[in-house]
Amino acid sequence: MTAGEAGQPDPNDQPQAALKPAMPLTLKGFRQSLGPGILLAGAAIGGSHLVASTQAGARFGLGLLGFVLLANLFKYPFLLVGSRFTAVTGLSLLEGYQRQRPWYLPLFLLITLATGVGNIAAVASVCGSLATSMVPAGRPGGLSTPTGLALLMVGVCVAVLLLGHYRSLDRLSKGIVLLLTISTVVAGGGRAGPGSGRCQR
Repeated sequence: MTAGEAGQPDPNDQPQAALKPAMPLTLKGFRQSLGPGILLAGAAIGGSHLVASTQAGARFGLGLLGFVLLANLFKYPFLLVGSRFTAVTGLSLLEGYQRQRPWYLPLFLLITLATGVGNIAAVASVCGSLATSMVPAGRPGGLSTPTGLALLMVGVCVAVLLLGHYRSLDRLSKGIVLLLTISTVVAGGGRAGPGSGRCQR
């Protein structure tokens, strides 16, 4: 009886992508491989990063740095295993779930629907509130309100996904993450500069 007949995965049935030799490291290859990582980093940014983290940094300075490093230490193994699984097998994590148990994928879908709707609404609300400081003051109502700006940004995101697909999303995510990185460095430099005082409550 073979491994496939016994219900066990046959090691010879690995996808061909896993048997391909590693491509030489070039600038173009590095940029292509960097895309999914940047997309993941951008998707991980939520309301807590935009509001709670900045407030905590302003109030406590570097006093919470140990907790930040500890949180990343606990998160790193999950990200490492997921990326290595995809690189070795050529399968996505969803395909891996499906191969383990048939009911894993529907369960994942239910969890994603339950948490995704709330997360999108919360992040859109926070972004809409932050965006009010970037538009000129005008008549009340319309797109100048946090709700209007939040709906506008959600509409732009949907249009990017429907019209530009992954390539446009990848480029847009890289630009946003680059802008956030530059803003963080500039804000950190100003915070550590001479004459910078602790923010008051």
